[in-house]
Amino acid sequence: MKTLRGFLTEANKKAIVTFMIGPPGVGKTTYVKKEGLKNVLSRDDIVMNHGYRLGLTDYNLIFSKIDQNSVNKELNSKFDKLVKDGKNFVIDMTMMNKNQDQNFYQKFLNIIEKLLFHLKLI
Repeated sequence: MKTLRGFLTEANKKAIVTFMIGPPGVGKTTYVKKEGLKNVLSRDDIVMNHGYRLGLTDYNLIFSKIDQNSVNKELNSKFDKLVKDGKNFVIDMTMMNKNQDQNFYQKFLNIIEKLLFHLKLI
């Protein structure tokens, strides 16, 4: 059984996840860049990278041309790797559409549930 001190020491080694949530254009990405935050998980960045590979630079055109399931798979894969690696990271996404973002919410609920389970073991 872990002691409280042992749990807190282990918890201090866990990743910190920062959410940048809000409507488009309020400055989420600008803030992330200004502060020099690392390990940024951004669906928009993934969309743009898919477009750049097609020689496109207009976000709306890219969004309409690429496979959104492919973007979601890449986003989930990057998220899982950051969590697995225990890295601090920033989620820079609008996160205001309940249906679209439910997968992320569920992932975080699962992580919180696991933390609470470990906390009960103390």
